[in-house]
Amino acid sequence: MIIAFEGLPGAGKTTSAELLAEKLALPSLVECTRDHPFLESVYRDEARHDLEVELAFLLLHASAWRQIEHGDSIVSDFTPVKDLLFARDTLTEPVDLELFERAYERLNEGSGQADLVIYLRASPELSLQRVRKRYEHDRHRQFEKSMELERLSRIDRQYEKHHDQLGSTVLDLDLSTLLDCEEPERRSKRRVADAALAILAPHLGQLRHHRRGLQ
Repeated sequence: MIIAFEGLPGAGKTTSAELLAEKLALPSLVECTRDHPFLESVYRDEARHDLEVELAFLLLHASAWRQIEHGDSIVSDFTPVKDLLFARDTLTEPVDLELFERAYERLNEGSGQADLVIYLRASPELSLQRVRKRYEHDRHRQFEKSMELERLSRIDRQYEKHHDQLGSTVLDLDLSTLLDCEEPERRSKRRVADAALAILAPHLGQLRHHRRGLQ
């Protein structure tokens, strides 16, 4: 069973995935953003090569997703659908989008979708606030420094439009009452992980059944 987190940048997908995996005694799969060869151009308006950027993300994610063996139980901080949504927002040339979609279908051929997706619902404004705060504490995220509200709003619309395609079952977790930018970051993230575990509770029987089936 694949459990995955999705949501806007800054929503807390990676930490939530790691904390939930710890609670469920499962391995975690998190995206290695720093391995992206064109990372510095992701959120810049100038000198961007959008097709290369999106294809590089696709290669990183598809390669990691293919490592999930059939029957594995794992918690991930992304789904393959994420690449398609970002590309449809970013690629303005039809020929580029067509090429990307062909590559997406080919690279994800035979890969299953997530069984349960926890969609971390955060407004673009909250997302931007959190992205800026984490940049203050992690200067390795230089690529996020120039992220703008308009970009996050477009991504948010893509997620809303394709919400039900993120996985077999999609569960929404509203972050507006769970996150407090004034308190320690780790405390907020643990609250999100606890809330994620709570909304997963009715579905955990599937996970236990899955584990028994593999024994």
